[in-house]
Amino acid sequence: REGALKALVPRKMTSLREMFPKAQGLVLQLNSRTRDLEYNQGRLSDVEIMLSELNRLLQLCDSLVPQERREAQATWRAKLQELCSQRDDFDAYLTRFQRARGSELQFERDKEKLLKRRQAMPEFMVDAYEKEGASVGRSQKTMGSVMDIATGSLTMLREQRETLKVRALVLRGFQIFPAFRRLC
Repeated sequence: REGALKALVPRKMTSLREMFPKAQGLVLQLNSRTRDLEYNQGRLSDVEIMLSELNRLLQLCDSLVPQERREAQATWRAKLQELCSQRDDFDAYLTRFQRARGSELQFERDKEKLLKRRQAMPEFMVDAYEKEGASVGRSQKTMGSVMDIATGSLTMLREQRETLKVRALVLRGFQIFPAFRRLC
């Protein structure tokens, strides 16, 4: 595969007009390969090789800009800057992909390790762990219902407190204004 990539960019090219379309084509291929990686159809090493080849090609293109006419140099630099931005995006994607794949691989290794440990355990221990897990589940369910009851009790106590405050105010009113007591 490396040979195919090197054949893509012959070493004798010296013109930016010849090199730039090759870099654009490599960006398009990288775009396709990264999509393939998302669906587990491509190989990570292919994308890494293509990205390093794009880096080399962009450096070469950048070194060829001074050979162009002075009025065209700014245009070429802008075009190269756009490709460099796409290259940076691919590089960031590759880093995120490698990190995610590493996490997935670690999860799978841990899972395998636990499954091997479970298979090596005697059956009575597995049963004991299952019973313990069921017991913990029941305890959590009971704790949840106790919390619900406690929350309901607190709500009722708050309501009773407010009612008692109102009644205390009414009783004070009767003591302060005896004429009010006769009306009731």
